[in-house]
Amino acid sequence: MSRISDSIDFCTRANPAYAQSLRGSSAADIAKVEAAMGRPLSAEHREFLETMGEGSGSDFGNFTVSPSVLLQLRSATYARLPPGVELLAAPTDDDLMDVFLVHRQDAAPRVLRHRPLEYVDSADFDVANTEAMAGGLDEMLCAAELSKVAVQQPHLVTLDDHHRRPDLLDEFRALMLSFGVTPYFWANDWSFAGTAKGTIVVGNQPPGCGLSIGVAGPDRWAVAALAGTAQWQLELSRPR
Repeated sequence: MSRISDSIDFCTRANPAYAQSLRGSSAADIAKVEAAMGRPLSAEHREFLETMGEGSGSDFGNFTVSPSVLLQLRSATYARLPPGVELLAAPTDDDLMDVFLVHRQDAAPRVLRHRPLEYVDSADFDVANTEAMAGGLDEMLCAAELSKVAVQQPHLVTLDDHHRRPDLLDEFRALMLSFGVTPYFWANDWSFAGTAKGTIVVGNQPPGCGLSIGVAGPDRWAVAALAGTAQWQLELSRPR
């Protein structure tokens, strides 16, 4: 099993029609991307494209991940990618940020947003000028489907930290684990997500951001207990 196949299984459990909507990119289109990059794609990116590069149950909004379209929109970008960085998606509207996979040793690649390299004066990819999107490709896929399930629950509470205190996610993770919340496989150091007896718990805190959490489920008292404890212990507040 891989993170991509595990993500598909997770998303299909959340949405039974998910797997049926997947349509992969052709080997020829993937080969053209690799030729433009001058190196092979990472195994995870390749599997992602082979599985869902042309159609996915996940909603990527006004972004395309299709290799054939990306080659048209960002033909000059591929030759400018530094080692360990891959172009994942580009906007199809007026959004000014592309989406990149940034690989790390012995860890899942980050999903970061950066201005298109074709429009940057230096034409360089600079991690310092990126915006965090997800702690991993698996999180990007699974969180999108989980959010659809969460908003359909009869009880939902959202909270955040207006003061942007660092490392609050670690405290939230420890608190939820003490309540018996079982983490989903795609939880990472930017995101904690899990479930306890049908109650869904999600917390996110990318670098430089405040902690935001959501608790949803069918049991009003279970949702209130988890959300209330987090609000009190971590001094969170309702979104403004």
